[in-house]
Amino acid sequence: MATKKSAPIKVKEVIENILTEKKYTRDSDELLYYYVCMTFNPNIKKVTFEDLFKNRTYFGVPTYETVRRSRAKLQRENEA
Repeated sequence: MATKKSAPIKVKEVIENILTEKKYTRDSDELLYYYVCMTFNPNIKKVTFEDLFKNRTYFGVPTYETVRRSRAKLQRENEA
């Protein structure tokens, strides 16, 4: 019997939620990336910086550039 997989987490939705809940991340891509990584994999804080960047897909986190671009796009869209 096949198990039902949960819906994939959408990067844009995660970023939007973090930017709303933690306003201070709007001015820091590094902090935003930390919280995004924690959302996708809460155990990431036990991983070294080197392991994270060498094995990002293994840990199931998006790229830093994806997070940065998504944040910039969301902020542009919400300026109007």
